[in-house]
Amino acid sequence: MLLIRADISGVSGDMILCSLIHITGDKTIATSVAKEIEGICGFCNQLEIEFTEFRDGIQLNLNVDESRPSVGELRKCFMKVAGKFLRDKHLRCAVNAFEELISVETKIHRGVGIHELASADTILDIVAVNAYFQKLGGDVFFTAPKLGSGTVKCEHGEIAVPVPAVREILKSHGIPVYIGGTGELTTPTGISILANGGKFVESFLLPSEAGAGKGYGTREIENNFIEAYVCQDSDEIVSILTACIDDITPEVLSGAAEELRREVIDLYITPVYMKKSRTGWKVEILCILGKEREVAEKVMKSFGTLGVRVYTAFRIVANRRIEERKVRVSGREFELRVKISYLRGEKLSEKVEYEDLVKISSELNIPLRNVEKEVYRCRKSGNS
Repeated sequence: MLLIRADISGVSGDMILCSLIHITGDKTIATSVAKEIEGICGFCNQLEIEFTEFRDGIQLNLNVDESRPSVGELRKCFMKVAGKFLRDKHLRCAVNAFEELISVETKIHRGVGIHELASADTILDIVAVNAYFQKLGGDVFFTAPKLGSGTVKCEHGEIAVPVPAVREILKSHGIPVYIGGTGELTTPTGISILANGGKFVESFLLPSEAGAGKGYGTREIENNFIEAYVCQDSDEIVSILTACIDDITPEVLSGAAEELRREVIDLYITPVYMKKSRTGWKVEILCILGKEREVAEKVMKSFGTLGVRVYTAFRIVANRRIEERKVRVSGREFELRVKISYLRGEKLSEKVEYEDLVKISSELNIPLRNVEKEVYRCRKSGNS
């Protein structure tokens, strides 16, 4: 899992790229993409990249000689380069980012050219960043981008920050923002890469510094950099949905909760006092990212609440696997599923699946507590 902090000083394509190069210690992907662009894109006469290395990060410097291509020429070149370096999910993410930039530029300028969209530089950033995502593997998460303030010069004169293309992309993806900073901090290419290749996260825990990378931008402003962190396998981002309910019977509450538990990571209910000291229930649900709206709608239908609060959370979890084992209880042999948990390779615990204990209890017609004692006694003595 990769966490990219865009809340420090915004986000641009070259800053993301440099942070990933710093993490991996591998410049060859970026240089190979640049050579490919220079070799096959007719509008690009020269694309040389150089890196300035600081004590704690990397900065990218470009030497570009190109003519302004048509949208068709740009798209044809992009697809050739992306197709050579990217596969499956990462190819789709790169294409989506590129096409979104074309779309917002076309909309803003009403189909007359792509004035603010770079050419070779844009292809390099999108393809190379996604190639590093591909190399690192796992999901990509990012924080709310800092937008900056003031104005920036373009072909139409000075325009307000954030520029229209950035506003369009943020609005399209519903990405929250961090207001602050001076100048143009978040660029269309940078936010398009994250919006189409990552997921926004509201809260996080910073992993070890050993897994951090820093990419510096070229603007002469204070703290002009982005940080990226490679998180541990035990780190996870989840969505939390909460709702308070005071107009439901305990029976309906229990039935709705049991039905919903089958579709989410976890669900629990806490008694609370609501307005006018009415007793009620707080329902809190953990679900995987991307299923928030689906789960929220089921909560409203099942529990009768009018609204659900949704936010993200960073959690540390143990790795788990299931083993099937045999055990003898009251002279009969049964198959059990045992959940084994690990943290950094060290075994934490073993636990027999509850449903398997219930099944044995039902078949032998003996109390569940007796089954549990017998199963764990057999396993401890090595008879399972």
